[in-house]
Amino acid sequence: KALTNAPLANSPPANASGLPVKPLSSLGSSVGDPNYYVIQYCSLKNQEDALQARSFLMRYGIRDARVEVYIDKFGQSYYRLRSGSYIDPTLAKSTIESTLWKNRQALGLKQKPIVVKAGV
Repeated sequence: KALTNAPLANSPPANASGLPVKPLSSLGSSVGDPNYYVIQYCSLKNQEDALQARSFLMRYGIRDARVEVYIDKFGQSYYRLRSGSYIDPTLAKSTIESTLWKNRQALGLKQKPIVVKAGV
């Protein structure tokens, strides 16, 4: 289990007012709700690489792309690139198929994103 699974302090996207941008495909789920799903693009060991990948996704319209830190039981940090907040995993999978995977070259995706339960 993770010791922490929190977004990096500079990770959440914000609009001009500085308020976080809500995911476009969110259907009533909130970040405080443990029963939601997210799209995970990759998990990287280097924080700078993860932040660069997040910036790239944000430039291409994934406005809620974020980096979440996961620390395993051995103390190794992983930087997970994620987006979305879905109460229905089927909708998250549909988003991958209908939008993200079709545009994989423009988004620079080398592998297909996966759907994971938040907090995992």
